[in-house]
Amino acid sequence: PNLVLGGVQKSGTTMLHHLLASHPRIFFPRAPQEIHFFDLDENYRKGLGWYSDLFREWRGESVVGQTSPLYLYERNAAVRLHAARLDARFVFILRNPVDRAYSHYWHEVKYGWENLPFAEAIAREPERLERGAAARRHYSYLDRGRYHAQLEHFFRYFPVDRTLVVLHDDLQRNPDDLARRCAGFLGLPTEGGSPLRERSVPQNAAK
Repeated sequence: PNLVLGGVQKSGTTMLHHLLASHPRIFFPRAPQEIHFFDLDENYRKGLGWYSDLFREWRGESVVGQTSPLYLYERNAAVRLHAARLDARFVFILRNPVDRAYSHYWHEVKYGWENLPFAEAIAREPERLERGAAARRHYSYLDRGRYHAQLEHFFRYFPVDRTLVVLHDDLQRNPDDLARRCAGFLGLPTEGGSPLRERSVPQNAAK
């Protein structure tokens, strides 16, 4: 891939993925939507051959993308991306960290991972994060909102000018305008109206 779409959980990554995938010159693998190769050890151990095979349906589109919202948060991801020598541009979408944390909490409640009241879950977050990678994925309500430290770490491995940071609020207010900004960043034409084809976006994708 020469496009990596990441960001933070509950920031609208799914909606942005579908907007970009509707561009005729951008290819994403149909499944899985979130590949999680460079961030999850169980996938990374499968090797670059397994990863490359996910793109086998590519038909010559100029931009080849992949989406994984954990690539910014998990520190190993930047190291592994750099080691793979991807000639890629990166788009990260961020959300108000308080809103993101609360949405993340209810996501974990919904799927049965969280049974504590919100205030107690926040108070116990530091000790929970010490339990390992799985706990970090489920209980990092505040930690994922420390965007400066995450971006600072990422920029140790990749140039700032190859990274576009966008906001959940802009996605909600004017998704077509945000898609045009992304298309321009990727070197794709933005003149003549929206760069997007008509395609439905899943309900609640930006929540």
